[in-house]
Amino acid sequence: MISLLRKFVLFSCIAFLLAACGSNLTVTSDWDTSVDFSKFKSVLILPDDNASTPMVDQRIRKAITDDLVSKGFVIVEDEAKADVAIAYTVTTEERSQFRTTNTGVGGYSMYHSPWNASMSASSSRTTESKFTVGTLIMAAFQREGKTQVWQGTASGRVRESTSPQQSEQNIREAVTEAMVSFPPMPQQ
Repeated sequence: MISLLRKFVLFSCIAFLLAACGSNLTVTSDWDTSVDFSKFKSVLILPDDNASTPMVDQRIRKAITDDLVSKGFVIVEDEAKADVAIAYTVTTEERSQFRTTNTGVGGYSMYHSPWNASMSASSSRTTESKFTVGTLIMAAFQREGKTQVWQGTASGRVRESTSPQQSEQNIREAVTEAMVSFPPMPQQ
């Protein structure tokens, strides 16, 4: 029962994570500069063994597929036919943000001496807001040598999706942002 509840919570976090799209995403990428990415024509999309729900996993896989096909890649199901394999996973992290508000009234005296004191009153209030940051992590591995050649991430503050269509759009945007540098363009 706990495992089911944990999966549901993780699914909710993933769906909400992928709602943190657009300009709110922080995107990073890195790749092996010695690899000629122009040689890669066929891609195998590896399953996420830690996927919380099949629905979110399907949406991520579809978004990856659509992105790769739009870049001219052929998606294959047989590892032996793939030039490169793409793996992905989603992580979440709880964070806190603190805000302090100061209020006050009082006077100020031009003369600072024991005989001419001024009085003031002030107060501070600090509030904590908790939020979740989600990260989509993607990696590409070349078949030859099975070495990692590229990594892209997109992370942002998790927000609720209002509909399945919105969730799908948010996932698509997160995948597109994470894959913006795949394949890397050759340096001139």
